[in-house]
Amino acid sequence: MHPSNKKAKAPRFSGGENAAAAKARCMYADRLTKDDYKELIMCNSAGEAASYLNTKRRYADALKDERAISGMHREQIEYMLEKRKYGDYMKLSSYLLGSGGYIRHFFTARREVSLIVHAVSSVCSGNNDEYYYLMLSDFDKESPIDISSLSEAKTYDDILNACKNTGYVRVMKKYLPKDSSLPDIVHLEADLWNLLFDEIFMRVDLLPSKSEQKEVSDVFKSYIDAKNISAISRFLNYAECDEEYVMKSLIKHGSISEKSLHNIFLKSKAESLQGDKTLDKYISNGYDSETRICEKKCRKYLRYSSHPAITVLSYLYLLETELANIIKIVEGIRYSLAKEKIAAMISEE
Repeated sequence: MHPSNKKAKAPRFSGGENAAAAKARCMYADRLTKDDYKELIMCNSAGEAASYLNTKRRYADALKDERAISGMHREQIEYMLEKRKYGDYMKLSSYLLGSGGYIRHFFTARREVSLIVHAVSSVCSGNNDEYYYLMLSDFDKESPIDISSLSEAKTYDDILNACKNTGYVRVMKKYLPKDSSLPDIVHLEADLWNLLFDEIFMRVDLLPSKSEQKEVSDVFKSYIDAKNISAISRFLNYAECDEEYVMKSLIKHGSISEKSLHNIFLKSKAESLQGDKTLDKYISNGYDSETRICEKKCRKYLRYSSHPAITVLSYLYLLETELANIIKIVEGIRYSLAKEKIAAMISEE
């Protein structure tokens, strides 16, 4: 805890870890401000928004051709911003090859899970999104998944073959479709996430520092809790699912008990849950509680954590939030949404 009447000093590190923490803080200092978001929202076209971002050193290289961007789809802009994010990730994670390697593992595994789920969804729908795989083409160097084969997959067996050198196959085989049925994507995704966090928390438990274990668990558990609450909310609002189906779709390792998650499912209106202090902080933050709650924690740890890996984790999460805000603003402008509606969609400090 830092006394409220004193300005907290940023912690000091040593060696390569010091470089990772220092770089992450410098990158964060270059973030978009509230005024930047206001200026972006006032733009009248996607090209004008890109032109404004070009005035910011942070995005000058990523969005250098505003005339081309004015006609781009969301996926194409995402591709350009994804390259920006991946560049920061590679710069920072290269310093975390020791005990901080769990951060690199988390971001690698999360990308792999997203790739697999996207591929299964594409096979089921018959729609292949070339920009999604192009967006992750650099990832080929880091992942044992054959991304080229995955992008051309026509069947579930093709996806299994593209992932044959990974530990995900064991989970994926459980969902091998029979006859002409479709695979259960919802529960496949949940099982893949659980596999990911089984590995992450095993690594966290082996960290030599108890304070680092506590801080990183706090970030990951908040992330899991909010994802679970958001998932339940979507099921209640958009799907007719029984309790067993929903509970099997949730991620383990969160701090909210299964009993509390069960209570959320039983109550269809968020207002009726406000007596539960554990859940109220999520509900009061609205539909995007996952972003807002985790953002607060990451800002705190980025500034004050004495563990470089957590500094990097926090920065990368906050960068993702910023990129998501840009996408929402560009999409809102393109579809001529009212300025106040666009402002309400974004998360900002």
